[in-house]
Amino acid sequence: MSLMSFTNGQTSVVVRVKILDSSATDGSGLTGLLTSSTGLIISTICDNEATATTYTAAGGTIAGITTLGTWSGPPANNIRFKEVDSTNHPGLYELQIANSRMATSGAKYMVITISGATNCAETDVLIPMTSFDPYDSVRGGLTALPNANADAAGGLPISDAGGLDLDAVLADTNEVQQKLAGTGTVTLAALTVNGATTLTGALTSTNASNNITLGTLTVTTNAIAWNASWDTEVQSEVAD
Repeated sequence: MSLMSFTNGQTSVVVRVKILDSSATDGSGLTGLLTSSTGLIISTICDNEATATTYTAAGGTIAGITTLGTWSGPPANNIRFKEVDSTNHPGLYELQIANSRMATSGAKYMVITISGATNCAETDVLIPMTSFDPYDSVRGGLTALPNANADAAGGLPISDAGGLDLDAVLADTNEVQQKLAGTGTVTLAALTVNGATTLTGALTSTNASNNITLGTLTVTTNAIAWNASWDTEVQSEVAD
């Protein structure tokens, strides 16, 4: 049984399968099959279906392929079929499957069986129909993730040095923002003033005068506006 994987709902699906010659004893591939080959049957069924969807040469529901490797939507209730290369790949055939068959609701896999033609060994193809997209190199088709590379614009953040605790950083930043708005309390383990003096203590404010207290040092801010650049500096200190 051949195995190929696509996501459920994948469009423009092209698969290639090896059909063996049942009359040969050396495992040779069967060449020369056509859409009109007498008895040819291509049947498809998903794991949650009770009835197969079957295409037959007799019923005229196996359509040809104009350009190998280029999917072209089969006519209604048809599948496309063509031999690939009888000289270099004897027994290799291409199938082009209708989009509707690849979008069977709730299906986890599809089985394709090719049989019926003269000397055609019964051939099965198993197609897992996954929820993720094995051909999406960015996020595997998982739409809950950003559709951008990690550390790129719009992508997942990373810690270049390792060990970054994003929850702690966000919590500290939120506290600083609350304090600047007049609510909450921020505790700094250490703060360097002008690169020279290190103070330890709690950053608090007396609401009446909007004073900022660092340990035993009080900076009166009611006479000066607390501006956005100070906000950025304090957040930078917390992040460090």
